[in-house]
Order: sequence, then C-alpha cells, then structure tokens
Amino acid sequence: MAMTTCPECKKEISSEASNCPSCGYDFAAAKKKKKSNGCAIGCLGVIILFIFIYIIGSMSGDSSSSSTSTSSSSSTSNRTPVKAKNWSSHAYITDLEKEKRAYVASIDVRSDDKMDFPYTNTTASISIVKNKNSTWAYMEFSQAPNLVNTQIEDGYNIVEANVYIDGVRETATLTQEWGSKTLYFRYPTWLINKLNSCNTFRVNLRWYGNPNVVWSFVGDGFASEYEAMLKKFENL
Repeated sequence: MAMTTCPECKKEISSEASNCPSCGYDFAAAKKKKKSNGCAIGCLGVIILFIFIYIIGSMSGDSSSSSTSTSSSSSTSNRTPVKAKNWSSHAYITDLEKEKRAYVASIDVRSDDKMDFPYTNTTASISIVKNKNSTWAYMEFSQAPNLVNTQIEDGYNIVEANVYIDGVRETATLTQEWGSKTLYFRYPTWLINKLNSCNTFRVNLRWYGNPNVVWSFVGDGFASEYEAMLKKFENL
C-alpha cells in the first residue's frame, strides 16, 4: 500500500483513502473540481482564439476592400472624358409617302439666363431637314414660345429675331403657326452657311415676361455632321 500526504493537514495517509482520517479532506471531490476547472480554462482558450482569428480576418477584409475601392477610383479618374456631340444626323424613309428624308439636329439647350415660371425648364434645338425637292430649317422648343412684337398674319406670326454670329449681330426672319412649338427659318440656306462657318450662333427672342431671352448653339461639329447627313440621304 502506497502512502501520500494530505494536502490539507499534511499528515501521511493511504493513497487509496477517499477521505483524510485526520481532517476529513475529500479527495474525490477535489479531483472532480480540478478536472472541471481544467475543462473550463480550455474552452475559454478556444473561444478567445476564435475571437482573435475573427478580428484579424475582419481587418484584412477591410484593408482589401479599401485597396480595391482606391484602385477603382484611380482607374475612373484616369479615364479620358467623352466629349458630347453638339450635332447629330439621321436619314430615313417616311412611312406614308415612302419619301427619302434626312436631317441634322443640335443638342437641346436651355436659355443663357434662367427664364421665369412657367418657362423655367424650356429647352430648344435647331434642325435642318432635307427631302428630294427642298430643304427647311427650324427651332423647336419643349413648350410653345409666347413671343411679343410679332407681325400677325392669317394663322401664323412673323418673327424678326436678332442673331449673334460669333458676336456679330444680324437679323433672322422666322414664322410660327399660332400655338406651335416650332419656329421656321424663312431662309434655311442662309442658316446653313452661317452654321458651317461660325463658332457660336445665338438667337435673341422677345418672349413675354422675358424680353431678352438668348439661346446659344455651338457651331463646332455642324459642318461635318451636315456632310454626313447628305451622304446618308444619298445612300438611302
């Protein structure tokens, strides 16, 4: 029989004893408690390890995301911006007459100075249209112009507008059917020649409540697009 020392009273007792005969120390309960404490410490260590791994992983993911975002932003900023076309051309065959037709048109523009309500968001464009026998040109607005100081005729008005071609003032004659959104240039060939050679083409209209409304168009791109329109027409 082997002997051991009681951890409580330090007296020698049998190693097979379940309790110390001197102080009553319970060896079985002490072993069970030690085992339980060891398991708890081990589980806590595993939990702490998992938390540490999660934190490291999150930091790595944020760094990667930030790097990707920075790279994407850098890539976007290095792109060359695409210049919008000031003019476009199209050719087609009409549905009813089966007639060849083509046109060149500007982008929509707003007035140089903000207009009063209800014309605040009004836009305008210039178009030149061609068919087999004739060519015509017009300004088209998103809502019907309410013009003053016009010459009233039977069903339409004659409008004398100041135009500024690269800053040089001239006069353009236009016609407007009553209530129409469209103003037709009386001399389309004159308009084509001016747009072919100018940098800026500005139209000053005397609009009710807005007496000096100016609409500015850019000549850049018109000449090449007008030639493209003529070729498209011939190739129909």
